[in-house]
Order: sequence, then structure tokens, then C-alpha cells
Amino acid sequence: MSGGVDSSMAAVLLREAGYRVIGAVHDLHPYSELTDPEHIVEIEKLCKRLGIEFLRLPMADIFLHQVIDDFAASYRDGVTPNPCVRCNERLRFGRFIEELKRRLPPFFFSTGHYVRIGSFRGRTCLRRGVDAKKDQSYMLYRIRPELLDRLIFPLGELAKEEVVRRAKEMDLPTAGVRESQDACFVEKDYTDILRERLSAAGGGPVDSAGSRIPGLEPGVIRDENGAELGRHRGYLHYTVGQRKGLDLSNGPWYVSALDARTNTVYVARNPGVDEFEVGELNWFLSGAEGEAVIPAAGMTTEVQIRYQSRPRICALSPAGNQTLRVRLEEPAGVTPGQSAVFYSGEYLIGGGIIKPPAGA
Repeated sequence: MSGGVDSSMAAVLLREAGYRVIGAVHDLHPYSELTDPEHIVEIEKLCKRLGIEFLRLPMADIFLHQVIDDFAASYRDGVTPNPCVRCNERLRFGRFIEELKRRLPPFFFSTGHYVRIGSFRGRTCLRRGVDAKKDQSYMLYRIRPELLDRLIFPLGELAKEEVVRRAKEMDLPTAGVRESQDACFVEKDYTDILRERLSAAGGGPVDSAGSRIPGLEPGVIRDENGAELGRHRGYLHYTVGQRKGLDLSNGPWYVSALDARTNTVYVARNPGVDEFEVGELNWFLSGAEGEAVIPAAGMTTEVQIRYQSRPRICALSPAGNQTLRVRLEEPAGVTPGQSAVFYSGEYLIGGGIIKPPAGA
């Protein structure tokens, strides 16, 4: 339970369907609504009003180390992470469920995400939500396949407008906590978080005061041939595909690569690529024994390379060591560290983390 319209309406629908509902909340981080004592009290009051039980689990330390520190370490390594994907994988559908199992008898787990459970080639998988504008399957692709049979997503068949309308009729809160594509722990500038966490973790050479981090120090901007074009504020301020804030003449220029070792930002005229590799795979297709199956060479499907972007036709082939090579039908800007999620129509069949180009 977040206290927003989506989780509240999900709880109502489950209660109406005859389930015994427990509104469970986990702490996130010191600056989050879901850790603020006053907000927690409001969620507890909401649960009481809805006639459901309330349960709170303190998990701020886990969020800090599993999500925020991963966010900082990814930027340090020159890739652009998606912390909401990691949070869903490691916390919300990971440690949170494991902690609930220790406290409760067997249960179904439900959230207010706009996504459905479906079946593709006889295997359970995620399916896009009916509301295409709100579909959140991309953010949930790292859920472990063995969990799917115990998940319920009551809002997957509804449009957001219908959810808000019904909530207003019931006088439920219609404002929501931050959307799941936002980094909820970034209040203003994400580099403040990087400076704090990388200094705390010794993530890269810092001085005795723990304040100088090379990725936040000025460096050189080069083109693909190595020619120096200008200076930058530190590679941690940039992400592959970025166009604004480069202050270069004869534009447009796009960030094409980041070299964390030399604090160098590389730019190109066209950031598009037609081939890239994906690692850390989570695959919903499986073989006869239930093990994950990496697609055979030449499998054609669709890939979504960022949240709410349009799917693109691609061909997949194994690249060794649990890695896929993705060949796009049309070039596109691809950002290492982000997720490539594969679909067959509205069925999500797997995904992984986009790897930096070889030699980057």
C-alpha cells in the first residue's frame, strides 16, 4: 500500500472479490513518503477505513544498499540505471515478499500496477495492461517467473480514468505517490545522491575529505575519431543519447559513449545503433524441465528500449554467457544500463540490461 489511488483501488477490488486483504507497506528511504511517519499513519487510517489489516515492514536499509547504491555504482561505471526496475526486482517483488512469507501464512501478492498475467506458448508471463498509456509491464520484467502464479494485478483490466472515477465515487485519495518511472529518492539533482553514496562507499578515488569524485570533475569531450571538441562538467552529469547541455558548436551532437576510466564524454552526430547486446537476462519462456530458454538464433520479436517508448522489431541470437545480441530493423538510440524488454504482441517474454559496446 502506498496510500495513492492505484493501491487503494486495488485493495478495494480484492476485498470485493472476497479476499482477506492486508495492506502491507515497506519503508524506502529517509526522504520517501513511504518512510514519513505521518504518511504511514495516513495509510494505516486508510486501511482501517477500507476494513483491511495493516502491516509495516522497515526496509529502508535494504533499499539503500540494493537500490540507491546500485544506482550510484552504475553511474560510476558509466552506465545509466533504472532504479525502479531494480526496486521491483530486489525489494518489492524480492525481499519484501520474502519477509512477508516469514510473517504470514501462504498468500497472494498484489499491487496497483497496470499490468496483467497471461499465458504465452503454455507458459505464464506478464501481459500488457489494457490501458496502453499506463502499462507498467516494462518496469516489472525482472520479476522471477516462479512468482507469477501467486501475483494478482486488479488494475490490469482497467483504464486509469476508470480507476480515478471509482475512487472519487468512494471518496478515496485520488493523488498518487510518484510514478514508477521516477527515481523516488532524487529530490533535485541526482548528482547529489552520487556524491553522497560514492563518497560513503569509496566508489572511486576521493580525497581525504571524501568530496572529490573524478566523475564530477571537468573532463574532455571527444568525437568518435578522438578529436577534442570541448570540455564537460564530469561524465556523471551525462547519459548516452543526451543532446542538451553539451555546449558544442556545429550541432546537433549526441552523447554516444562514456569512458569512466578517463572521465571522457564521446559524442556523435547520430546516436542510433542497429545492434547491441543484453545481459542479466530474465526470461519467461522455458523448456520442458522448466529452465529458462535463451532464444535460438534468428528469433524475431519486438523490443522496448525505454519505458513508454514504441516497440521495435528486432532479431535475437545468443551471444554467450547468458547474453543476447539484438539486431534492430531500424537504428535507434540505445542507452547502456537501461532495460531492453521483449514482447510478442502484448505478451512480455523476457528482458535484460543493455550492455556497453565492446571496448567501452
